[in-house]
Amino acid sequence: MEKIILKEKIGELIGAKKVIAAIFYTFNFDPKFFENYIMPLLISSTGKNFNDEEIHNKILWRQLAKENQIPPISVYCDYYAKDQTNAPSLGYDINCLKVPSSKGKIANFHPKQIMILLDDNGVQKLLFITGSGNMTTSGWCDNFECFSYKEISRNKLQPNRSSTNSVQDYINRTNKLAHNPKLLESENLINSFLRYVDINFQFFNNYSNKFEDFLRTNIFEKDIIEEIEIVSPYFSPD
Repeated sequence: MEKIILKEKIGELIGAKKVIAAIFYTFNFDPKFFENYIMPLLISSTGKNFNDEEIHNKILWRQLAKENQIPPISVYCDYYAKDQTNAPSLGYDINCLKVPSSKGKIANFHPKQIMILLDDNGVQKLLFITGSGNMTTSGWCDNFECFSYKEISRNKLQPNRSSTNSVQDYINRTNKLAHNPKLLESENLINSFLRYVDINFQFFNNYSNKFEDFLRTNIFEKDIIEEIEIVSPYFSPD
């Protein structure tokens, strides 16, 4: 396990590549923090020098918007967890989701995932990040969080025409949960890339089955467990 500063690591992974599109999934969401701390990572190839000064950054964002250099960006967060003191001030898509639940109960939208589609000298790659931190100061700067990342490349010459992989299914199910009439621009670009990908790793979401069932099928039924390490801010022995 490597100790990193998340912003620096993602900046390193993007490097000089151009960001084509990005999707962020989070529970809590702070628009001001997102626009001033995270979004500049997505336009690093433009050479604009963002800093911690909000007014300075807004001037740069206006310049980039006029030059049409801001990639399509979508954010999905929980309806009850979005910071209500700040409204988004830039032109990205934001969807605050009310997750269906039984009567008298509240279900939360709780993933923390990032998908960034990159252009690396004409070759597209998908930076796929899963972790525990929200799109907030606490999640990215203050807390100790765990993240993993994969760089996904095309591994098919012909696109899947009738079938979809697990990441495409997740994008589509979340989009429908927001009652969008069609895929958003960022989703459409990433979904089109994923048509040329057979996912060769386990990606779980609980739209269709329980995490307990996933663990039982993929891990606990195999007699290969030597040690289990649990990293969690909360722990219940039952």
